[in-house]
Amino acid sequence: CDGTADGAFEANLTSQVAPNECAIWQIKVENQGDADALNVIVRDKVPAFSTFVAGSMKYCIDSNCTPASVTDTLDTDAGKFVDPDITFYAGSTPAPATDKGGKLLPGQQATVRFSTKVN
Repeated sequence: CDGTADGAFEANLTSQVAPNECAIWQIKVENQGDADALNVIVRDKVPAFSTFVAGSMKYCIDSNCTPASVTDTLDTDAGKFVDPDITFYAGSTPAPATDKGGKLLPGQQATVRFSTKVN
């Protein structure tokens, strides 16, 4: 549970995570259209029988970027956690305080990560 992945991220989980171990979840989004994608928000939920790891939210924008930490408190930056919901406001010029996502240009990507600990 140190926040560093033990291996490559998988599209589908193929191994089990034991109690008291952590899983790092990664979601990538991409604007595959030819117009700007507006109000981009990535939402997920903490899986059943697990607990959100405080301070584990990470985010970046652009291809092959390395996600950096964001706070998990309300309305302060690109991410927030309100049990059990995880929200990332992706793209340029997001407005978390008004629950508005940002803008992804055509071909632009965003990557989000968070960790959970299995109960």
